[in-house]
Parts: sequence; C-alpha cells; structure tokens
Amino acid sequence: MSQIWTSVKERLKEEVGKQSYKTWIENTLAAIHEDELIVYCDNEFQRDWLEKQYKDLIFHTVKVITGQTYEIYFEIKSRDSLIESADDMDTLRKKVTELEKSMKELEDRLRMLEGYRDPRQFPQNQQK
Repeated sequence: MSQIWTSVKERLKEEVGKQSYKTWIENTLAAIHEDELIVYCDNEFQRDWLEKQYKDLIFHTVKVITGQTYEIYFEIKSRDSLIESADDMDTLRKKVTELEKSMKELEDRLRMLEGYRDPRQFPQNQQK
C-alpha cells in the first residue's frame, strides 16, 4: 500500500498545488482493506477538510492509479494506523532483530565487566 499511496500523493501534489499539498495531504498515511481505502489524518480538522474538499479527487486518482474503485474513508491516526504496509512490517522486524542483537552484545559485555570486581582488573586498566 505504501507504494500506491505514494503514487497517489505524487499525483495529488500536481493537482492541488504545493502549498495545499503540504498543508493537507503530505503527512497522511493510507491503508486498503478489501474495497475500502482509509486515509489517516492527524486531527479532526484535517480529516473534515480532506473529506469535504478532496474526497472526489482522491477517489478518482486512486482509480486511475490502481484501476480499481475503493470506498474512501478518513480517520484520525492512531498507533495501530502507523504501520502502513507489509513493507513497513518487514522494516520493523529488521530493526527489532538489530536491536535484539545489540542488546545481546551489551548483555555479554556487562556480564564480562561484572566478572571484574576490582576496576583495576578491567582490561583497559591493566598495564602492558
């Protein structure tokens, strides 16, 4: 979905102009669930404005890009809506794996350092 919404946003930027795009569309996310496209907004004002001013344009732009018709809905962003696609999930999984590896390395290092009760025993404090 992230690629579709990125394409939609690029087309909308051309249609609505730079300033309107930055104000109303740039920071939105979207998700497709079956035959519905949900556009996630930061607040009620943005949601209401997009629905009133841009719903038809978004509808037609999505149809041109995807070749499919979606019912368009606007919602306020929540934590659950921050993950936009499977691509984002893969990225998050990779980051979690990297963090877990870093934590293991730090835990190993801590265990090693805890093994030295006297700071003079730390490897960096030993005379060569």
